[in-house]
Amino acid sequence: MGWRERLSEVVRLAPTLDPPDTRFRVRPPSGAAWPAELPAGGTLPEFHARCDGGTFPEVASLAEYFPLAQLAVRSRELDERLRAVLGAQGRVSPFIGGRHVLFGWDTVGHLYLIWDAERDELVGYMPHDDHDWVSRESAGPVPMEGYFEDVFSAAADRIGSPLSRWWVGLMADLDS
Repeated sequence: MGWRERLSEVVRLAPTLDPPDTRFRVRPPSGAAWPAELPAGGTLPEFHARCDGGTFPEVASLAEYFPLAQLAVRSRELDERLRAVLGAQGRVSPFIGGRHVLFGWDTVGHLYLIWDAERDELVGYMPHDDHDWVSRESAGPVPMEGYFEDVFSAAADRIGSPLSRWWVGLMADLDS
């Protein structure tokens, strides 16, 4: 079972789930169309067709994915802020409107999660680390497909908290 099927099952089961952490949440799809001002195609629109964001466990943190209705506004705000801050330093913002979408953040590491639609990759942005792009993996950018496969994985190496232990168990149950 791949991430799409697991996510659909989690959304379906959400009202019956009893996670060990009240911060976990999953929202059903909004039914709204993908915003016209955002790049279409690729993995992130597929995610939002199945789920309208929520807060999901990562190994030692939580990843909050914003609702579809917030993606364009949050992306535009980040774009404007980066242009102003970096422009004042004589630097060019790496955020490109129409290509990059701010879709969430790591609530523990304070890493902003940005979708590079052109490459269908996850890019991280550290707002408190000189406004630099960072990779979640030392090997380079992470394909969105692989990122969501990892999030919705039953791999034991994802266990780092009681919530992630519960999550990995749930993913394993979905596979069986």
